[in-house]
Amino acid sequence: MEDKLRELEERLQEETRQREEYEQRISRARILCHELNQPLQVISGLSELIKLDLSEESPFYAQFQKMEQQVEKMAQTNHTLMSVIKGLS
Repeated sequence: MEDKLRELEERLQEETRQREEYEQRISRARILCHELNQPLQVISGLSELIKLDLSEESPFYAQFQKMEQQVEKMAQTNHTLMSVIKGLS
């Protein structure tokens, strides 16, 4: 009987440890998503400000538009990743 209780206790401890590790990984993934989002917002904002000083005919204007489109794709991917992470917790 004692062996079974000890085995059960060890199993519960292991499951608790695994759950805590899992929760730590989810927490770190959330932090990483947030950290990725911050520079994306800065790049997007600066790009918009620069475009305000350019005419639409400028060759640089189109390049900044492309940059904004790519930043938006990255932001959407980051948002999707955060949704997946929320679904795991």
